[in-house]
Amino acid sequence: MAEGGNELSKEHSDLQRLYEQRRVRVRVPAKIGDVVNDLIARRGYLQTKGANALREAWEQVAGEQLAARSQTGNIKRGVLEVFVQNSVMLQEFSFEKARLLKRLQALDCGRKIRDLRFRVG
Repeated sequence: MAEGGNELSKEHSDLQRLYEQRRVRVRVPAKIGDVVNDLIARRGYLQTKGANALREAWEQVAGEQLAARSQTGNIKRGVLEVFVQNSVMLQEFSFEKARLLKRLQALDCGRKIRDLRFRVG
């Protein structure tokens, strides 16, 4: 009989070990600030806000007429891409490049811009 009791004890400990292995781990709740920051990063809200600020700065620098015929793109390695309506406007923006770049750098729109690249698009 002692042998049967020992078997039950071993079976019980095996079942207990399996239960411990499969038990769902309880995570510590996250801080609400961390959750909100993660959500903002995932949804890209800060990039949208930055793009709007850049667009507004471009409109101020380029002036109403030129800004109406162009659209800001991405900044890659300090180079702002600007899309223009056609090749004539591309030429016009090329003539104004130094002035536009200097004024854009003076505004300090939150990003370091060292050059402008104009493209038809």
